[in-house]
Amino acid sequence: MRSFLSLALVCATFASAALINNTPRCGVSFTHDEIQIKEMKFAEDLAKLEAKALQERAPISSIKPPVPGTGKRIISVVWHVVYSSATWNGGYLSDATINESIKILNRDFRGIFVFRLTRITRTLNADWFNNVRRGSAQNAAMKATLRAGPQSMLNIYSVGNPGVLGYSPMPDQYARAPKEDGVVILFNTVPGGPPPYNLGKTLTHETGHWVGLYHVFDDSPNHGCGDADMVADTPPQSQPTFGCPASKDTCAGGGADSIHNYMDYSDDACMTGWTAGQVSRMIRQCETYRAIYPTYPNQPGDSVVDPDTNDDSEETS
Repeated sequence: MRSFLSLALVCATFASAALINNTPRCGVSFTHDEIQIKEMKFAEDLAKLEAKALQERAPISSIKPPVPGTGKRIISVVWHVVYSSATWNGGYLSDATINESIKILNRDFRGIFVFRLTRITRTLNADWFNNVRRGSAQNAAMKATLRAGPQSMLNIYSVGNPGVLGYSPMPDQYARAPKEDGVVILFNTVPGGPPPYNLGKTLTHETGHWVGLYHVFDDSPNHGCGDADMVADTPPQSQPTFGCPASKDTCAGGGADSIHNYMDYSDDACMTGWTAGQVSRMIRQCETYRAIYPTYPNQPGDSVVDPDTNDDSEETS
């Protein structure tokens, strides 16, 4: 019996690894024209926000980050575990695994945002687990049923086969489709899953989209060397990175590719950080579209006892 159980565990591990290694990294992609339209609208919306702040004589905190130690941008998180069976391969993630994932998210966004896990839901639904894809009927039904909170609340959905390791709408899309908001990830990209995408960086990458970042590379069909991500301090990059090469330069003269950036496609162990320009952009995007502002001492919401623990957990079927 022990040998049979060991063989079953090995088979399950190989099946999980095969799924993650044969799945594209991310489902977020925009053409040059789509980005230009989005950026023109962003410039208009940001100008309106700044004009309103000037009129009310209130400073726009996105002009510079809050003074260290005086302000936190707190993002409440709800994690929706969608599973097909109460097993690892069935997508049933433990509270400990989820809390570890939020710790990694806080570590990766340290000094920018504080993510506070407020609730975990668990839903037994094999159809959603196996068939949620971006734009699918299952995706729409899942989010319509489970999504909680305003535009400032991060909803995370872990599912079994989203067709990619993860996907997320950008902040400006919330106004048009609020129920579509939220990050969807393949369940075994969390700590404990098979390498090379098992250190939680899929969630970091997709949350990067959720706070307003594009990929650092040009993911349009022509893969050019322009300013693909609208951030000045990320070098031009025409192709995504896979694995973790010692160096890579796909656009001569602009600097080496951002192989260690969270918004590339490198292995999880290769991803280490953001640029200052990316930080500035996510702050402005979140203030413009998600109403996420820094809180200050003696203001509601500033005190977070432990951003890595959840307050509640519930289960449905």
